[in-house]
Amino acid sequence: MKKIKRLLAMGLVCIIMSGLMACGGAKNASSGQEAEQNGAAVQTDQEELVELTVFGHMLSVDKIGVQTDPVAKKIEEDLGIRLNIIDSNTNEADETNKIAAYMASNDMPDIFFVPDINVLKTAIEANQVIKLNDIWTKENCPNMLGDNPDAQNRQDFFANQYFEGDRYGVQMWGGTGGASFPTVGMYVPWEIYKQAGYPEVNNLDDLVDAVEKMAAEYSETEDGQKTYGVGGWFAEGLGWGDWMVSLLQNAFGYQTDDCFVFTFDMETNDLLEKPAILDAEGPWWESVKFMYEMNQRGLIDPDSVTQKYDQWQEKAYSGRYLLVGPGWEAAPIKEKSGLSYVALKPFENSNIVMDWSGELTGYTYGISSTCKHPEKALQLLDYLWSPEGSRLTHSGIEGEAWEMVDGKAEFTQKYLEDKAALQAAELNEKYAVYKYGMFTGYALNVISPADNNYFDLTMSARYEEKNLSEAEKDALAYYGVDSIGEIYRNPDVNNYVFRWPEYSTMLPTPPEDIKKNRTDLGNFVYREYLNCVYAKNDAEFEAAKQKIMDGAAEYNVEETFDWYKAAFAEAKTAVDNYIK
Repeated sequence: MKKIKRLLAMGLVCIIMSGLMACGGAKNASSGQEAEQNGAAVQTDQEELVELTVFGHMLSVDKIGVQTDPVAKKIEEDLGIRLNIIDSNTNEADETNKIAAYMASNDMPDIFFVPDINVLKTAIEANQVIKLNDIWTKENCPNMLGDNPDAQNRQDFFANQYFEGDRYGVQMWGGTGGASFPTVGMYVPWEIYKQAGYPEVNNLDDLVDAVEKMAAEYSETEDGQKTYGVGGWFAEGLGWGDWMVSLLQNAFGYQTDDCFVFTFDMETNDLLEKPAILDAEGPWWESVKFMYEMNQRGLIDPDSVTQKYDQWQEKAYSGRYLLVGPGWEAAPIKEKSGLSYVALKPFENSNIVMDWSGELTGYTYGISSTCKHPEKALQLLDYLWSPEGSRLTHSGIEGEAWEMVDGKAEFTQKYLEDKAALQAAELNEKYAVYKYGMFTGYALNVISPADNNYFDLTMSARYEEKNLSEAEKDALAYYGVDSIGEIYRNPDVNNYVFRWPEYSTMLPTPPEDIKKNRTDLGNFVYREYLNCVYAKNDAEFEAAKQKIMDGAAEYNVEETFDWYKAAFAEAKTAVDNYIK
């Protein structure tokens, strides 16, 4: 998982629009009755099989063009639709440029990923996307018209909030996702944690002590590379470069605005009462103080100031960091370093974020106005919102990639053997497990209502059990549980759902003065906050902290906060009518 930002320049949209406004076989008869009947049958088959071109997001397609894998064949069999993938991207800025090129040439794919709401509005104004109201029927979209409340909620929210009830796109990749591990947490290499004597961690001071003990036990990797307590990617810039500093507040149920104006509380789904940067004892400053304490012990990688995320990853994958925040990196670190990173249990009577809501957010797909078979395109998108369709795109064909075991879908032994033996491209073509990425209704970490197991079966308890390392088994024994998830999902821990994206998408564009103050405040804090992290002593830390808090007044932080507080209250009212 990486942080995905949807800040697309309006100037590009204007360029798209200006470019758009400037644009403005007979067969031989067969002899004999049998030949005539055979010819008619072939012609009927060809008419029933509709080919749709698709421009998708984050697909794992090795070959562009008509897809012939088992999942694609299953879609042909069930829906009479042949998938022709004409392009796939993971870079949203590049996707915007490509959609602009398609529109300018009046050669839109039948189904296309919409990287930004402004791009969709541009396509609407240029008559490049179809309004779906007339074909939004029970026949074409049974799931999105009642059979699946998750799907219907998403589509109604999108249409009502953005287009006054008109339907110009289908919202995909939804549902509240859970996992057996925290998305953000206090991840430590369990082998080293055990070697250090399982130091008890009940607060942030204990955590600093524990990391220091691990560093004493494991100062170098097996190949002689120096290890560090923690590393950052501060050179990435505002909003992502400072994320490692914000790590702990994410883990414990808070999300601070990228420009340090406000903090979202995941327990109340509301903003805290003080501006984040002025809340001296608040979650953000608590995280900064933790990093300061780590630096006082010499536990921060000195390259953190100049390195970017890919450089951080390279070191993390070598097992050089003893505390890692992103839970999505635990598996690749384990694969590449051989160390098993397990998130420590939350502090006593504490809380942790386990589930991330996508009930109203996700990825939008549109159907172009040049699509010859819009009903079939809508039927395909609706099918992907069924539990059957989402399981298909995430985990492949029943009986080949997975089978039912004790009432739940699980990968077949044959697939697991092939997964270990085959090259990625060969495995992809043979099974197409997760090949279609985010071109599906439910997100991968959502529990299927059909069998109470994850759509992505690599997240299932049975799959996890087969892949536990000895260190992970030791962690289960240490905590007295039978699975990783039980470490965090128990009566002593409040498991919060991260709903910030649901609300943030509904925040209006602020007035220019508010927007400027917010951006200027963010840049100011980003320039200054490392003076706190790398302060020489407590007095210097407090002086640097006070300088930031005093300097925030220059950017009218109170006024900016009040605007967001009022805007959020309206957004909350709109969102709370739809979420569970």
